[in-house]
Amino acid sequence: GRRDFRLIAGYPKVDLQDVFWAHFAMQPVAPNTWKANVPTPATGWRAQMLHFKFPGVTTFGGDQFPYEFSTQISIIPNTFPFPDCSGSGCYGHLL
Repeated sequence: GRRDFRLIAGYPKVDLQDVFWAHFAMQPVAPNTWKANVPTPATGWRAQMLHFKFPGVTTFGGDQFPYEFSTQISIIPNTFPFPDCSGSGCYGHLL
């Protein structure tokens, strides 16, 4: 029950997690406006990000360099698998 979207996690025991990323093309809904509807999962969490690639500049030699932009990751639902923590009870212990 962690919000950890890495495929391989854990130390010292390596843990393979069921993490699946999918690619979906989006269509603009208005000039310079895109909309993504991501349903909240019945259990667990879902992370999403947007990555845009636009035509960029072309050099005199004919090479093309696109403009690429990515959003931050958004996780839904916006909850955690553990209660809030405050005070000295939150400090870890070094062995």
